[in-house]
Amino acid sequence: KSLVPTFNSIGQQLPNNGLALLISALFTSAVIPSFTTPRTSTNTAGPVTTIFITALFPDMIRIHAIPETRKLVDTFNSNWFISGICVNFGLILVLPIIEPIYLLWTKGYLAFNPSLFFLLAVAISLANFGAGLNLYLQGINDLRSQTVITITRVSVLFLVAYSLSSFSGILSIGFGCVVAEAFASVILPVVFVNKRLAEISAQLAFKNVGPAIIPPFLLLLACG
Repeated sequence: KSLVPTFNSIGQQLPNNGLALLISALFTSAVIPSFTTPRTSTNTAGPVTTIFITALFPDMIRIHAIPETRKLVDTFNSNWFISGICVNFGLILVLPIIEPIYLLWTKGYLAFNPSLFFLLAVAISLANFGAGLNLYLQGINDLRSQTVITITRVSVLFLVAYSLSSFSGILSIGFGCVVAEAFASVILPVVFVNKRLAEISAQLAFKNVGPAIIPPFLLLLACG
């Protein structure tokens, strides 16, 4: 069974490292910096998510083992509230000033693509939503759910990017990231976590899930 986490680890690297190969195949290698640079800038929000969820992880697994259903659900809600504020408000606050910072960083060699940046920001926001849920599934060693999520993320990302490449150009990669994270960080984790919580007579309440998923949609509207 240890091969399954190994496979999942490899699959999780494909949306990052494999995208450079996809961009090179769909367009040209010269386009790669136009994607990797804004991707790097949006990924700076990722460590914030990691800091909070890593701090909660030991208690999350301990509470699951007892189990204390109320505290477990409260842990998910706390993570959404704290990391959601930091990540999403950080992304929103940087939007008005990101272009001059980007041009200064790249010394004007790369043009700023606001639509691509916004799409990648939405993908990061969605990933932040699902970070706690996915870490919980890893912690309880739910290999089936991890495998389905990994395969779905990779498949959807590459399928959407390839399908839209002739119409949207480099933006197709951004759309692929958003749709892939919608499935792999929102829909599937909520379904799988609720399935496991049902075994201990608990559920993720819509009144908590709903507000937590609103910020990515607001960022998507900003992209429009």
